[in-house]
Amino acid sequence: EHPIRNELERQDQSAPDVLGSAQDRMQQNLLGRDLCIYDEEMQEAPVIHFMCYHKMRVRLLVHFYAFLYFESALQDLWTKRFIRDHLRYKDEMQCAAARAVHFIRERARARDPKGNPDGLFDSLHIRRGDFQYKRTRVDADVLYKE
Repeated sequence: EHPIRNELERQDQSAPDVLGSAQDRMQQNLLGRDLCIYDEEMQEAPVIHFMCYHKMRVRLLVHFYAFLYFESALQDLWTKRFIRDHLRYKDEMQCAAARAVHFIRERARARDPKGNPDGLFDSLHIRRGDFQYKRTRVDADVLYKE
């Protein structure tokens, strides 16, 4: 009986074996990438910069936890849950976003009060121009038509 494994199984029957051996978990975490050790030099650095260098095709386009590994599975879970629960947008940003969503829902409701009394709407987050590939820079009018 392991309390964390029991909790994970209770929450999600398809949960991966996060409490597997340290070696198996490291292999799964690396996925063919090189290992970067958080050594004394990195620990003493005032800032750790994740480089974005287009000419070398170096980008950090994944979540932080794809690169974070702890030998202790319990420390791994604790750290990732701590960041999930405490690293968040400032309240002012959350409130501004809530006001924008409220405005959009009111507009959607006004367009069809009987058919859409809850003001439901769909949205897309389209990234244009922040990648180095030219074909991603498509005008909004073209995206809307297609």
